[in-house]
Amino acid sequence: MKLTGKCKVDFEKWIYNNMIYCSVDDIYNWFLEVPQSMQYGVYVDYFDSVGMNLDNVMIGRYEIYGDKPKARIQAIEKANEIYNKK
Repeated sequence: MKLTGKCKVDFEKWIYNNMIYCSVDDIYNWFLEVPQSMQYGVYVDYFDSVGMNLDNVMIGRYEIYGDKPKARIQAIEKANEIYNKK
């Protein structure tokens, strides 16, 4: 569940500012090492902070795929796409 473009840049700034207790230099790559379910929770908080309701995107993807982990990945990819088009 990697972000790209402007979305990745803005997320990296956001996560650095919101994880002040973390002393990891490359926080985004560290973040990609945590379990996907934990990543998803952080992504939900991030997209909420920029006015995007990721839960609604995930619900739509779950209805299509019927598999929560796959729906989460698809929701992040779709949110990344929408964000980068702004």
